[in-house]
Amino acid sequence: MRKVKIYFGDLVHTWEKTSIWTMPLNIGFIAEYAKKHIENELEIRLFKCPTKMIDAIKGDAPDVVALSHYVWNTSLNKLVFQIAKQQNQNTLTVGGGPSFTNLNAIPEVAAPFFKHHKYCDAWVLNQGELGFVGLMKSFINSGLNTPKIKSNPIDGCFTVDGKDSSETTIGKVLNSILNLDEIPSPYLSGLFDEFFDGSITPILESNRSCPYRCTFCAFGIGTQKLARFSEERIYAEIDYITDRCAKGATIIFSDANFSILERDVQIARYLYQSHVKKGTPGHVFVYWNKSNPERVLRTAKEFQGISQVGASMQTFHPDTLTAIKRRNLPIDSVVRMAEELLNFKKDIHLYSDLIVGLPMETWESHLEANKKLMDLGFEVLNFNLHLIPGTEMESKSHRQQYIRKTGWRLHDNAFGIYDDQKVFECQEVVLETTTMTRTELHSFRFLHYLFQFMWGRRWYYDYLMYVKSLGIHPADMMVKMAKEAQYQSGPVGKLYANFNRDHSYEQFDTSEELIEFWSQPENFLRLKTSDYGKLNYHYSYVAILECPEEFTNFILAVTQSVLEKKKDGHFETKLNQCREVLQFCLDKRVKFTRQLEPLRMQTINYANNWVDWKNAKCLGEVKREGTQVEFYLPEKQERLLKYQLNQYKSNNKYLTLRKMSEYTSPEQFFYKARIFSSAKSTQMEAA
Repeated sequence: MRKVKIYFGDLVHTWEKTSIWTMPLNIGFIAEYAKKHIENELEIRLFKCPTKMIDAIKGDAPDVVALSHYVWNTSLNKLVFQIAKQQNQNTLTVGGGPSFTNLNAIPEVAAPFFKHHKYCDAWVLNQGELGFVGLMKSFINSGLNTPKIKSNPIDGCFTVDGKDSSETTIGKVLNSILNLDEIPSPYLSGLFDEFFDGSITPILESNRSCPYRCTFCAFGIGTQKLARFSEERIYAEIDYITDRCAKGATIIFSDANFSILERDVQIARYLYQSHVKKGTPGHVFVYWNKSNPERVLRTAKEFQGISQVGASMQTFHPDTLTAIKRRNLPIDSVVRMAEELLNFKKDIHLYSDLIVGLPMETWESHLEANKKLMDLGFEVLNFNLHLIPGTEMESKSHRQQYIRKTGWRLHDNAFGIYDDQKVFECQEVVLETTTMTRTELHSFRFLHYLFQFMWGRRWYYDYLMYVKSLGIHPADMMVKMAKEAQYQSGPVGKLYANFNRDHSYEQFDTSEELIEFWSQPENFLRLKTSDYGKLNYHYSYVAILECPEEFTNFILAVTQSVLEKKKDGHFETKLNQCREVLQFCLDKRVKFTRQLEPLRMQTINYANNWVDWKNAKCLGEVKREGTQVEFYLPEKQERLLKYQLNQYKSNNKYLTLRKMSEYTSPEQFFYKARIFSSAKSTQMEAA
């Protein structure tokens, strides 16, 4: 019998833009496992780029098209399946991914999905290796007869039959693979060699599953217990990747809880040793464990600053934690961890996640959570709750219990024209809950922008720390700015109005309305030119590149009104220091040429000693002594910037810069500083 030709796709939208695309690890595992268990019968190709896959299908139609489904590629997959069926009606089209899990793999949920995705023949549930191999064996035994395999259940899968694609046959749920080394490595086999071109980010998995079952997340559904790859294999894959990537490249770990195992401490050490020896990885992105803060701390120390350190919280509200079945790290443990990490290495970057729109959360409790994390020195990443198919949160019962209104927004960077058709990916977001009105939830959108821009990404961090030293909480100051921004004219007023206009495009009543709106030529042009994207990042760079002085003057005016109300005896001194620390924030920013080449910086004189104040962790009074500060780029930082500028090169500089920001520390965008004081003969460096 001839070999069965299978085209696997982990597709991403590549249409006229750049993004953070990762190695197709999911389909790589399934392909390797299939080759191992169906000997000499498979001819396999992997695809990330949809255009390349469409061209391949049209040029040489395969027997099987198997696509991984996520919220960022579902509509794209629908088109590819349609093209595959147009080329060969007998081609078996197979979907997989968290759109269906143990929680929703039932006919009443599957029927409407497959009525819409009528060109999909079968779906592999949960982890795909075992189910896909069983499906392929049935397909081969049928003589590659697609209609024939739909009559009997296949374990780990469900198949779709009927003229309207609404009849489903669901097989028995399979247990997960516990010894993950049974799955050959797509790195070590050379299967991924074609993707080492600089535009694709390597991604690794060292373990699978998640002991936590948060209702908004699909991690771990369908698994029995934590499974792991061997340490020898992980180290071999790290070596394989770092030998083939340019200096400064990022590596992402897909583990749900990095540092959950003791060996993760050694893995972190191995990655840092590679960083020192080879210059790669330049940065490591991980999802940190939600328990065992001591191990998180030891693992973070081994990274020596090449990985941001996170303690994801999502909420502090006890009723919300109960509703979403989540357990956080104890706050006192987080405090100790933060203090020890900052004492260990002052430029380690700490971050945490919060989600607005969760069940039982209120306006006040969400704001208080932001304040609490800011007080700990964390960057706070605020997300609007969106509903992920296959999760408990997305179920009918949870919607009825907690959610009052949802809407639809365009998934970031997930659109384009393929095979002459416009394709859009839609994301369902929560607009109102039983405990937070639509107006309250809406009011956080611009405030979250200020939190991320000014505090989290550090563009006005020194200023906010200074006003905190005056007894004004940074969050309260930004709440005041959010209220005042709506009354502004000029560039700041325009920024506020445009931000809110674009926010309105995140609240369509239906996905059909969204598609109709963005399909209109004038709106689609904004997408084509990358004039629309993640609002927080996009408008951060609008403020930075288009109106830095005006935005800074707006901040100063709001600050003045707040200080005037305090009515203490040092108003002029404090206002002047606010004015100068704001200028210090502007001067610290790395400057770029029009071609986005990073520039070295000159020395600048200040009336106050901001460098020593920063070295003292922004505590105490600022010394009122004249200093001359030299801003400079260390060689390592300059090299990383240039690598990322090339990796995310785009015709739109806003897109390039915001993609550079998404998985790396904000410190990369700021000069280091050293001071020269007449009273000192030695140079001192600032963070």
